[in-house]
Amino acid sequence: MKNKLVILAWLLCSVVGNAQKKKTVIYINEKHQITSSKAYYNKLKTQLFDNVTIKKEDTILKKLSYTDFFGKLSSTKIKQLQKLYALRYGIDSTKTWLIHYVDTLPDKSKMPKESGILFKNPLTTDSIFITQTALEKGNNSFLYEKYPYHKHLKSYPDYIDTWHKEITNTNYVDTSTTLLHFYAVNKGIPDEDIKKYGYYNDISTLLKKSFNDGTGKNKLIIIYPDGAFYTSTLKEHKKVKKLTQRRIYERKKQKWLKKTLQE
Repeated sequence: MKNKLVILAWLLCSVVGNAQKKKTVIYINEKHQITSSKAYYNKLKTQLFDNVTIKKEDTILKKLSYTDFFGKLSSTKIKQLQKLYALRYGIDSTKTWLIHYVDTLPDKSKMPKESGILFKNPLTTDSIFITQTALEKGNNSFLYEKYPYHKHLKSYPDYIDTWHKEITNTNYVDTSTTLLHFYAVNKGIPDEDIKKYGYYNDISTLLKKSFNDGTGKNKLIIIYPDGAFYTSTLKEHKKVKKLTQRRIYERKKQKWLKKTLQE
């Protein structure tokens, strides 16, 4: 009887403890307004938005963030931005800017000697890194079953090679457009490579803040000389290259506005 009471007391404490640990979920729409879970997920189905989850001590915030966004900076804002970047970096303000934004540059010293995949099991903290050479030699399908999480890691030469390809492959950039790269934080890429490949530091994250809806996920920004702009959470060259042409930009913008007004 005594043992049963002890077990019952333990179960009761477990239930109460789990109830106390349960976090409140708050849903926020694209207008920064609290909404219902039903309305939230209905909008998410439209594919106009990304789901951003922010975990706090006793609350989980789920926020809708536009995957793509069309807008226009005020004349004062665009003139300030153009003047600043012309003085600081010598960027031509008469051209359309196609900007690839990287939030954090990695630490060269912590990158693998050869590119590969890091497999992890978050439940057991078990992990294994397999090089690309090893992956190509054998059947490694069992790794994806054993480890539910995997991440592609690049060696430094391969990482820099992607920079080189982006800069030399300018087929998607016309003469009225300039390709720019900005980063917020550098954890350990040598200065000589940053200068060689034309990466600019977004000091005080001014650029990021100017095109941020509170989630800071934009990886691509197009800015016209008059302040018209487009942002995307996806850095997809082929899909956006034509948006640097004003006629196509305006047509896509009208289609996007029509979709957003229907929501």
